[in-house]
Amino acid sequence: MEKHLNYEDNIFILNTRIRTVSDLLHLDAAPELYLDKTIEDLDFIGETAKIILKSLMENRQLIEWDEQLHNLYDTEERFFDLLSRILSGKASFSINNYPRIAEITGALAAACTERQKIIKENMSEALNTASDPRIVSVDELSALLTDLK
Repeated sequence: MEKHLNYEDNIFILNTRIRTVSDLLHLDAAPELYLDKTIEDLDFIGETAKIILKSLMENRQLIEWDEQLHNLYDTEERFFDLLSRILSGKASFSINNYPRIAEITGALAAACTERQKIIKENMSEALNTASDPRIVSVDELSALLTDLK
């Protein structure tokens, strides 16, 4: 896999896919046409969110790291809401109508909750370690002083 991800674009695409599946679950879609593909899409969304989170955790030096972490957290909330609709019977493809999807949907919801926990812990950590913007780092000071020579 490519070392550098465009987090903002990839998270946007993930949100778009979540909205697409969510919209489908408001409709009276034919299960023989869309149920398996919908489950495949949910699995894809979960796996992609996992990959993006892993990459973010490996690239903490990213300038907009905390912003992308927040974006991913919001995405995970949307995904969890979608999964909750399926699990609670409030979607056209729900576990009430299709019990065979209960296991995979439950596993996806559990994994989503775990990723949210990891993100939340790291967001708190980022807030606690945020430096005072009034403090000038050694590198910044050196850059400012190099023009004075």
